[in-house]
Amino acid sequence: MQSIKTTIGLKMNSKEDISEYFRIEGFSSPRFLKNPEGPGTVIIAAFPVRIPVEKAPKGLRIAPFAAANHYGEAVLRMKRISGVLREKTGMSKSDIRLFCNSTLEEKRFAALSGLGFTGRNSLVITREWGSRVILAGMIIPFETETDSPLENGSKAGALCGSCRRCMAACPTGAIESSGVVNRDKCLQSLTTDSRRIPEWIMEKWGNRLYGCTICQDVCPFNKNVVSPEPDGIAGDLGMTLSFEEVLVPDDPVLKKSLKGTALGMSWITAENLKRNAMISASFCRNRIEAESLIPLVEPYTGHPVISYAAIWSLKRLRKTAGQQESPLLPPVYRQ
Repeated sequence: MQSIKTTIGLKMNSKEDISEYFRIEGFSSPRFLKNPEGPGTVIIAAFPVRIPVEKAPKGLRIAPFAAANHYGEAVLRMKRISGVLREKTGMSKSDIRLFCNSTLEEKRFAALSGLGFTGRNSLVITREWGSRVILAGMIIPFETETDSPLENGSKAGALCGSCRRCMAACPTGAIESSGVVNRDKCLQSLTTDSRRIPEWIMEKWGNRLYGCTICQDVCPFNKNVVSPEPDGIAGDLGMTLSFEEVLVPDDPVLKKSLKGTALGMSWITAENLKRNAMISASFCRNRIEAESLIPLVEPYTGHPVISYAAIWSLKRLRKTAGQQESPLLPPVYRQ
């Protein structure tokens, strides 16, 4: 991969020069927006998510955006861009604010700048890679020439035409209207946090350790997307983890094993991952597999927080295994 440190002839004296730095680092051509929240200019770009072409191996599925640490990789590459901008302009490190998966309104920035438009599922759809991207960028303290939004690009679903495939495909009906996603129903959201999962949603969970991309999978704007393979991306977990990898280790060991990956982020707890794994275990389809999973789930029937998921899963596993139901006497949970 070409390094921006060694690129010859680029000078930070135009919008095109800055855009070239982003493209060299594997981003889309960035868009420029007068900062709607203060002084300076927002520069925002899309970073492609690696989409596997082969069938996922057996195990707990991880959504493509989290299978490798795309967020961490995007930030690392933006830091290199920031370093070059500082060299060219004399700006200090504190003059440039980087953002990626932040508290800023990144999707709003993307729509206002014309990087993409807001789909019916509330995600930004870009020219280059549809919605198979993560958003990243920076705020610089001076003004540059800015870009224009797409007409109606900020109105959720306005450029989707009559298509409502994402709404129809969502297994829990989380996309309640154009751009309105109910987080209490959204599987993507629920795999992340510690809310108690209602039984009716567990019944629709499927084999999923982290993330959900069903609304993207059915989107016509993603149909012919060929995402480039980012070079040297960090934190590559692959498409699946085994049940043993998630349910056998104690919490600190599990989190340590995920350090540097997208699942190692502080807001994703070991408890949540184990809860997700146990719900997924209940969707096994044959007796032999169910018999092998029962001993992995049973110890968690005494867990102070996620025992409900273990008990629910165990009931389904025993049915698949052809075992008689028996009163659950929760063991003392030890961690």
